[in-house]
Amino acid sequence: MSMHRQEPHVFISYLREDREDIDRICDALKRKDIQVWIDREKILPGERWQIAIRRAIEEGAYFLACFSDAYAKRETSYMNVELAIAVEQLALRPTDRAWFIPIVLKGGRVPDRPIGGGETLRDVQWVDLAEDWEEGLRRILTVLRPEAAHRKGAVEPEYAVILMTDIVGSSRISQGLDQDGFHRTIVDISLSLMESAAEHGGRQVASSGDGMVATFDSGTMALRCALAINRFVGSYKVNEEPLKIRIGLAEGKTFDTDKGFEQDAHHVAARICSAAGPGEIFCTESLGRLAASQNWEYRDRGWVSLKGFAEPTHIYEIIS
Repeated sequence: MSMHRQEPHVFISYLREDREDIDRICDALKRKDIQVWIDREKILPGERWQIAIRRAIEEGAYFLACFSDAYAKRETSYMNVELAIAVEQLALRPTDRAWFIPIVLKGGRVPDRPIGGGETLRDVQWVDLAEDWEEGLRRILTVLRPEAAHRKGAVEPEYAVILMTDIVGSSRISQGLDQDGFHRTIVDISLSLMESAAEHGGRQVASSGDGMVATFDSGTMALRCALAINRFVGSYKVNEEPLKIRIGLAEGKTFDTDKGFEQDAHHVAARICSAAGPGEIFCTESLGRLAASQNWEYRDRGWVSLKGFAEPTHIYEIIS
């Protein structure tokens, strides 16, 4: 029996320098139940990559080529091999149906690569994510999964990941410092949490002296941010004693409102954060599976009863 995925998938061609943007695209497509094929997830150890890539491109329902400033600066890359195969396939496919979708990232430009008939790739309509990320994704979805794209004027929820943090033992820390020293410590930690969220594409929506709430469009970036925060706080010492932080993450619906996210999702993240121990990162099952797909170290913590919720929640711990 074949070990290769049989469902139609979307092949994404990219450079590793653009991995953060690619993770955001993949997360958005996966939330719409679109199968994504990228080399780092699908090519198995010992597999001949050129054969695997050719098969994946030929069997793919769509081919997304992501062009960035990094691509423009490269003279050679594996992405060019993928493009050559895709151009071959483009010549064999009907001209009245979209299959090859160029995507422009920051600083990128679709190349003048010949595709036959006197045309180049620049004659294929592209999507500029650098200009408008949300609108660009919506346009891509109108092709990949029309029923999943936003209808014009419709109020449909999207999904985001909510990250919540809590410094362990902040009251004990305050007893070991004078008022000015405690204030400086809390300000330093708060600024570092905010900076980490921003660096990973997050948006801070609330902050207290010993915690933060932020939202992310990408589950991968939210998990990376959680790991970065955990490392930073763990390396921070007060009176020679390392600090500890607990972190909780949950996926929930977001709306174009001042509230920004569904209240239930906020409560889930808060309760998951409370359930975590010092130095632990807890998340919902969907985010745990995302971590597993990235080959990160994780632990299944089983079903946990959270205060205020009738049904237990399946919790995963992200380790690295």
